[in-house]
Order: sequence, then structure tokens, then C-alpha cells
Amino acid sequence: MDDVLAEVRRIREAYGERFGFDLAAIFEDIREKEREGGHVHVTLPPRRIVPTVDVPLGV
Repeated sequence: MDDVLAEVRRIREAYGERFGFDLAAIFEDIREKEREGGHVHVTLPPRRIVPTVDVPLGV
């Protein structure tokens, strides 16, 4: 196995163990780290797709 991949898996396993593999707790920890980081996170609304070519429907 690749050394880098093995290291990533080891870190992921240890991180999961810290929270009892509780995804809600892991997610909250990530969100807290984002808040502490001081970066502004922006969520934009989805953009509408504007077709550039007329495509007949039902073909």
C-alpha cells in the first residue's frame, strides 16, 4: 500500500475514534474549526442552467 494512503487512513481512523465515529460530532468539530479559522464561508444559491441550443424533447 502507498505510504501516503496508509498515513491518511491512519489519521482518519484516529480522528474518527476521537468522536466515537459519531458523524454529527465530527461534523460539529469541523464546523468549529471553520469558525475558529476566521475565514468567511459563503453559500451561493444554485445557478439556473440556460440552454444554448434548442434540443427537441421526446426524441
